[in-house]
Amino acid sequence: MLALAGVIAAQGCVTVASTSGSPGGAPAKRVERILFIGNSLTFANDLPRMVRDVVEHGTNMTVEYDAVAFPDFSLEDHWNDGRARRALQSGQWTLVVMQQGPSASAEGRQVLREYATKFAELGKHRGARSALYTVWPSRSRLGDIDAVIESHRLAAQDAGAGIVPVGVAWRGALREDPSLPLYADDGFHPSRVGTYLAALVFREWLTGEPPGGFTRTWRRPPPLAPPVASLLEDAAHLAVRDAVLATGGSPIPR
Repeated sequence: MLALAGVIAAQGCVTVASTSGSPGGAPAKRVERILFIGNSLTFANDLPRMVRDVVEHGTNMTVEYDAVAFPDFSLEDHWNDGRARRALQSGQWTLVVMQQGPSASAEGRQVLREYATKFAELGKHRGARSALYTVWPSRSRLGDIDAVIESHRLAAQDAGAGIVPVGVAWRGALREDPSLPLYADDGFHPSRVGTYLAALVFREWLTGEPPGGFTRTWRRPPPLAPPVASLLEDAAHLAVRDAVLATGGSPIPR
């Protein structure tokens, strides 16, 4: 793990052995090299590492990642700070995942749209696809969640980017059970359960494999009763399914 200015900036790398000459002709693993750019909603509970762990479990994908994430940073802050741009330009990334705060306000939406486009264009020049990680509002402002989702849809449209619909899954799960412990004690950041829901969304979004029953097979899930685990898996699946339907195909730009 790499610490940047005292804030978590997770890094992971897995060596992928070619299996093209192995008995049975097993396919080589697909490698996704992801740069996460965000704030505490990215580094809380070390989301990038959890995404790697759940994606690699039971799939033919290997995830290598790095993250540039600082408290309260917007994408504009990242652009002006320069470290995220340098990280993007210095690596051979296949995917850049951008995250800002809820951005339900007109001002937040404008910043999200403008700077998501800037980062997406920079990523394109480096051969990387881009995606918006849709987040959620605080528990006290949960009524803003539709505006949050719309801000990210517009930003992705502007940037020619995909959408990782975590906020959609968050909304769907809480509609089914408002008592779900998705929020941490501060009522804004995710609990480990909330981060796990986000990781399930990333898993299906990246691999195309629905998460049904995944919690039973993964070694390190948060302690969840089976009905709660199924609810989270269903919410993740429905969010990604709706993203696929909205784009008329894969939600991730190829």
